[in-house]
Amino acid sequence: MGGLKSKTIIFSSVLLTRIKQMDDIAVSVSTNDILNEELLVLPVGLGRPLSREEVQRDIEERYLIPRTSFPTSWLFKCQQLLEREPDFISLTVLEPSKPRTTLEIARDGPDGKIIGYKEVVVTDLNLTVKNSTSLLREPGSINHFVRGASSQFPFTPGGLEPEVMVDAEVINDIIDKEIPLSFEDVEILSIPPGFDRGLIFEDEKDRQIRSTNKYVGLNITDMITHDEDELTEFLEPLYETEDVRDNKDIELVKVEKNEETEVTSKDIKDEDSVDNLLPTQPPPLEGSSVASKVSKANSRKQEWAHEVKMDMENFKELVPELAYEFKFELDIFQKQAIYHLENGDSVFVAAHTSAGKTAVAEYAISLASKHMTRTIYTSPIKALSNQKYSDFKTKFDDVGILTGDIQIRPEASCLIMTTEILRSMLYKGADLIRDVEFVIFDEVHYINDSERGVVWEEVIIMLPAHVNLVLLSATVPNTKEFADWIGRTKKKEIYVISTYKRPVPLEHYLYAENELYKIVDAKKVFSDQEWKKAQNALNKEKESKGNASDARGGRGGRGGRGRGSGRNGTRQRGRGGGGGDPRAQQQQNKNLWTNIINLLKKRDLLPVINFTFSKKRCDDFAAALSNLDLCTNSEKSEIHVFIEKSLTRLNESDKSLPQVLRIRELLKRGIAVHHGGLLPIIKEMVEILFGRKLVKVLFATETFAMGINMPARTVVFSEIRKHDGKNFRDLLPGEYTQMSGRAGRRDIDKFGYVIITPKNGEVPNPSLLDEMILGKPTKLESKFRLTYNMILNLLRVEALQVEDMIKRSFSENKSQKMLPMHEKSFAESENRLSTFQKLECSICTRDINDYYDVSADIVRLTSSLYNKLMNSSNSHLVYKALSPGRIVIINNGAYRNVAAGILRQPPKNKTLLASAGSKIVPDDKTYKVFTLLDKDNNMSERESSPLPVTKLSIPNPNSYTHKIDSIPYRDIAFITKSSIKINSDNIDKGDKGEISRISQELLRYADTTQKGRIIEYDWSRISELDFRINLEERDKLMEKLILFQCIMCTEFIEHYKNIHKERLLKRNLDDLKNTISEQNLELYPDFEQRIGVLQKLNYIDEDRILQLKGRVACGINSADELIVTELIFENVLADYEAEEIVALLSCFIFQEKNKSVAPPNLTPRLKKGLKTIYDIACRVDNVQLEFGISPSEDEDFRDFNDRNSKDPKDSKNFRDPRDPKNPKDPKDPKNSKDVDDEIKNIRHKHIKYGLVEVVHEWAKKTEFIKIKELTDVSEGSIVRCITRLDETCREVKSAARIIGDSSLFNKMEEAQQRIKRDIVFAKSLYF
Repeated sequence: MGGLKSKTIIFSSVLLTRIKQMDDIAVSVSTNDILNEELLVLPVGLGRPLSREEVQRDIEERYLIPRTSFPTSWLFKCQQLLEREPDFISLTVLEPSKPRTTLEIARDGPDGKIIGYKEVVVTDLNLTVKNSTSLLREPGSINHFVRGASSQFPFTPGGLEPEVMVDAEVINDIIDKEIPLSFEDVEILSIPPGFDRGLIFEDEKDRQIRSTNKYVGLNITDMITHDEDELTEFLEPLYETEDVRDNKDIELVKVEKNEETEVTSKDIKDEDSVDNLLPTQPPPLEGSSVASKVSKANSRKQEWAHEVKMDMENFKELVPELAYEFKFELDIFQKQAIYHLENGDSVFVAAHTSAGKTAVAEYAISLASKHMTRTIYTSPIKALSNQKYSDFKTKFDDVGILTGDIQIRPEASCLIMTTEILRSMLYKGADLIRDVEFVIFDEVHYINDSERGVVWEEVIIMLPAHVNLVLLSATVPNTKEFADWIGRTKKKEIYVISTYKRPVPLEHYLYAENELYKIVDAKKVFSDQEWKKAQNALNKEKESKGNASDARGGRGGRGGRGRGSGRNGTRQRGRGGGGGDPRAQQQQNKNLWTNIINLLKKRDLLPVINFTFSKKRCDDFAAALSNLDLCTNSEKSEIHVFIEKSLTRLNESDKSLPQVLRIRELLKRGIAVHHGGLLPIIKEMVEILFGRKLVKVLFATETFAMGINMPARTVVFSEIRKHDGKNFRDLLPGEYTQMSGRAGRRDIDKFGYVIITPKNGEVPNPSLLDEMILGKPTKLESKFRLTYNMILNLLRVEALQVEDMIKRSFSENKSQKMLPMHEKSFAESENRLSTFQKLECSICTRDINDYYDVSADIVRLTSSLYNKLMNSSNSHLVYKALSPGRIVIINNGAYRNVAAGILRQPPKNKTLLASAGSKIVPDDKTYKVFTLLDKDNNMSERESSPLPVTKLSIPNPNSYTHKIDSIPYRDIAFITKSSIKINSDNIDKGDKGEISRISQELLRYADTTQKGRIIEYDWSRISELDFRINLEERDKLMEKLILFQCIMCTEFIEHYKNIHKERLLKRNLDDLKNTISEQNLELYPDFEQRIGVLQKLNYIDEDRILQLKGRVACGINSADELIVTELIFENVLADYEAEEIVALLSCFIFQEKNKSVAPPNLTPRLKKGLKTIYDIACRVDNVQLEFGISPSEDEDFRDFNDRNSKDPKDSKNFRDPRDPKNPKDPKDPKNSKDVDDEIKNIRHKHIKYGLVEVVHEWAKKTEFIKIKELTDVSEGSIVRCITRLDETCREVKSAARIIGDSSLFNKMEEAQQRIKRDIVFAKSLYF
């Protein structure tokens, strides 16, 4: 094919050249002249003249048009058979394997003097970024060094190497093994390492020589794998001991030193003193269990987390030379962390907010810089990344940052990024990861986030083995459990360093009647007395307000009946009333915050952070302080200069935005707000001014407490309830601790002050306050879930399995820790089953297994029948059947088919609850029974020796005893028709006559039943259909038992016990097999369901090999990967311009609820595009529903069936947009109204069109101040959406490159250029 293609290219070029020449000549010469001139060149007799069209057609037919069949001239050649001699010996010759290492000449000096040889690792030239996960592979393209590429394989995650378990016996065998070595006269080693012997010559048969080198021939991998103490004796040289002298067979080889060699070696050592500091051995082979410093703990150990409790008094001796000099005295926990970082360990530091965890991160950065490696600092949010970049930039010279749209100094030794960026780099195999020594995870407790917590687990699992981890977290109760999971996953020892000491103690107050009441002191003692004082003060305030309200005009104040003062002055809900007046509410807020701020100013407790869980209330509270000015003239001047300098990054139009003007006015008075609705540049201005102590009062949401180092003297909570996305709830202890931890500035304040304001004039419950302030923080919990992007990224690499990712998730930690024990139990059970003595009875072997199965079915059906009786309206019949004196058959671990008489039953009122409509749990009811047992009864033997269902356990009439016991209802195997007269009171008194009579009655019944069969209680009065069907089925099985041959065996009962033991072993083996199998993983069913979805949509084939659609979906991270990929492959975006495409993609990015009732004003083309996207999304959802991924199992489909209170299906004109057979075409102008209606009814979690119009106008170069008038969405949300859209455009552009769509590639490039401008992409103040 290559030759044909080259010929085609040559002839095509010749033809085109000739035609072009003919066209040029045609200007001055006629066509006939040209043809004649051409014919003159041809040989005589070639034929008639050919036209240009005929020549072109002839060339195409000969060389360009593919043939539909082989030429007939090839037929003879195809049938030829070439004779050759078979060479079978060549099949036995194998190519030698490539060596792992090679020798290189070591030279020294300018003249290149050879001083020796050195062994170096040979890099396999076949390992590339597209076929290997090895760190030894060739680096990829320099363009993909930082972020990687979707075509590159990730590096092998640490901890995935196969474990080699070596028993102590094996080690002892290796140590005790004596390997004889032979030497010639010149002392040359003649036995290859690993061989038992070398060549034995005739004259040496009687010589037995043993060498002093005992470990020659041992595999070095085995040596390194074992503990040092186990091989100490083995590695020590063999000196001439008494045992050696006594043994005449041992020949000690004495090696004489050569003085000249010794001098030369010494010189070389002096000259190469630097090289002597470097490792002298090559790194261990990948895939082996050889553990270097990374895994110095033996893999057999179960505990990977170690709590550090060193006092660090000798810290200067342990760490004599610090990599980073701090300007303050380090705390103990900081010294502990630094010590272990110096030792190359991974650490988990848990400490309170503002306790100094950042110092540990700073030391790791310095240590990596000293080692000439890299550090990656990850943060949960982009704003924290920007601030950390600004902080570290002032302390270190080599700092860079990576975000979705910014890349500053990627070659730096310290790189700051979000966790999502690092996740993308790991999946795309970025070569930068090779150089990383530390990855710092800040705010690890963010793993509890339901949406993004999974990213943290993915990153921890995917990090290569050579990377050490530095985890920084707030105090959590299960730090060791979490660290143990990381250690088990990465096969690393993790050192847990916790401190509960705050550098600045906190005092907690309640605010009431312009006074502060200390409810928790610095020693964490709750004061009930202070709480009561605060309550009394608020009650007096409400009473005074209630009297004033009555004086103004009766109940409810202005507005009469409605929202006014109820009992105890509390506000009642209703219509009207002064409480609902916005102006009154604003005045109330103004009075409250003015009083609080004045009180704090008077007591010198500023600056203050006021935490409020609503962006709107933050703005309202700040606006209420319109008359408050907290800045001096010099501070005003400094603020003014800073604002003017910062706003130079904006154009004139953006400077006049209402939000900019409002915040500018607040900042001049020392007041500010901070929440997600602010423009990024505004938030940064607030943060910087607050850090400079120029903002005295800050109203912020809880995001301000997320890692940003902005402490204040006081923290005020305007409320202690929040909406978590689902419902309102009280603050958790961890959330309260995180926010209150901003109070108290280290080395400035003696105490930090936390103030809680009452809500609606009510003091919070003391138990609630005690739990919130002093309770345990929320545990770290796994939020791991499978995503299509994760599955596809792992499926494209054969060496990585999705099942391995699930196994190593935090959610599977407990089960995986028990896995070695389960595997050991499985091996033991398998061994017991293999050695179990099989039944060898000619009578029973035929059908005793079937008999056992039928018996088990009878027991199961009987238990089900009795449970139905007890939980039905016929439970009174059960009460009657189990009256005192009834004989029942008991079957459990203690009693095997034992006849017993009922002495007492539960009270009748409890038994008859089911008739009132409440289900009863039968296990809750116990019956007092009278039973007979053998005197020499062995409980453990009886537990393992069950009887057939038709046989009763009859005690020896000459040696038995009675027992009165309480049994649960579930242990009653049969309720018989027989009953005996029992006097329970006499039995309780120990009446021997009564006991003897009852015993004889039970012995007589057991003997009679053994000869016949058990007659059950008559249930004919029960007419329920299910009960009758099950009863009939059970009775048929009972009749079937007498037809088995095995019951004729004289040793039938013993053989039945043997079969039972075998079945127990098999059942236990099956349970253990299921426990250790991948099918037992919690997320395995979800994995199989998602695999089915991907196969149905052709992302992978039947063998789970990635297809083109799957490779495209791997690169979609910022939006729904399935829907966006379907959009690309259905060529939906081809009909739209760049600004329309980016507007349509915004429906995947914007996920906030739009408060506006009216839909956006969209163009017909945008409406059509949204309709198409929704149809595709619904089609994808239907495929997922087909494979069982329902709304109840996956939050992604929570809104799948959501509709307005009025179901559109009730309408006669309703058309289901998910129906592919829908005949109406949205392109038809007659159906435009239907399209509008369908746009309004879009209800999908991943499709929210609230900013489609805004983004469309922004891409059309409309000013920001004008697009803000199109929506009520906050400025910050708009900027955040458009910023993330840039990442989505980059991903779609990459997808276009993969599929070869140059048109889409150009459009996405244009879309990026259109949206990247002005205030949305204004340069950060931290850069």
